[in-house]
Amino acid sequence: MHLLPHEYGISRASPWLVLTHHEAFDGTGYPRGLKRDQIPLGARMLAIADAYDSMTHPHTQRPPLPPALAVSEIERCSGSQFDPHVAEALGKVLVEATKEPVQ
Repeated sequence: MHLLPHEYGISRASPWLVLTHHEAFDGTGYPRGLKRDQIPLGARMLAIADAYDSMTHPHTQRPPLPPALAVSEIERCSGSQFDPHVAEALGKVLVEATKEPVQ
């Protein structure tokens, strides 16, 4: 069975988000050199999710980074490569997700 994009929640905007998630917040990315609010919010979110996922999973050339180190790297690149507001939100979500449950 072949599912159509609308059957599993992918909208018509998805190709645009995938295309623009390599744009950098400061305008130095590709393919169009978009910057700041010219980059769709979904693409800015996807860029950070993609970077975090890549950093925290093993690659042939390096082992995975610990989540805290990956978040630190995203924060370091906040304002240049990544949207600072989205980077801050990711940090907050991950801090909450990794908190020890109260016993």
